[in-house]
Amino acid sequence: MVVRERIREGKAAVGRKLIDVPGYTFRIWATNRIEEALALWRDRNGRATIERRIEELKHDLAADGFCTQNFWATEAAFLAVLFTFNLLSLYQQTATPKAGYRQPATLRTTVFLCGAILGRSGRQHGIASQIAKKGAHHIKLTEQDRATNRRKSRVRGGIERIFAHWKKWQHYRRVRYLGLARNKLKLTLKAVTYNLKRLAGILGVRSV
Repeated sequence: MVVRERIREGKAAVGRKLIDVPGYTFRIWATNRIEEALALWRDRNGRATIERRIEELKHDLAADGFCTQNFWATEAAFLAVLFTFNLLSLYQQTATPKAGYRQPATLRTTVFLCGAILGRSGRQHGIASQIAKKGAHHIKLTEQDRATNRRKSRVRGGIERIFAHWKKWQHYRRVRYLGLARNKLKLTLKAVTYNLKRLAGILGVRSV
């Protein structure tokens, strides 16, 4: 089955350029099903949407790493993840009904966990966003945007470096204990370890 798709400015085409036809890309599926081409195309598109939702659950909401000993506990945890995903979708539809679909990680970054610092504009104190602007094939960054991103990166770089060290070298991607006190103690020990390593680097002490 061959599907021809028109190239549009506001949406990137998915297929590849198999033959030289200006303004179109093509997709090919090999199948042994006997339904009509339109029915197969609609079924494939529906499955592709489901696969994207599964990827979002795995990467954005960490639904691929939990497994409890009891089946019902695992099911309850998975249902809690689905409930969170539905709440985020409902929030997006209510808050920005005219905007396009945004993934949970995008909502988490731009709405719930937006990086910011305290600042002031004239005599007014407030919070300034530290999220860098990103360009795309249809969105070009101006020179002012690039200068703003460089200024924000100087502030965020020192903070993000600590988180990257914890995740890469100390394997601190998820908490492993129940209760705030235990996890607070572990985070404190991680911070002490990082400060000792940083102090050794400042003093010029090399590991043997």
